[in-house]
Amino acid sequence: MTINLTSIRQSIKARTEAAAQRRALEIDLAAYRTPEDIRDLLAAADRSTDPSADLVRTILSDNLASYYRRVA
Repeated sequence: MTINLTSIRQSIKARTEAAAQRRALEIDLAAYRTPEDIRDLLAAADRSTDPSADLVRTILSDNLASYYRRVA
């Protein structure tokens, strides 16, 4: 299998864009700081059929765990 330079560049560009989008979502979701706010959003994400809901749930779950580590 031959991998050309164009496909490598496209792959790197796609991964870079995906990482930037994830970081932007993490920043947006960080505005919800209390466990109650985070759980409300988790409930909404659980009802969603959007493919990005899994990523939202992952980020929110991480935020909730971080909250409890900070207050422990």
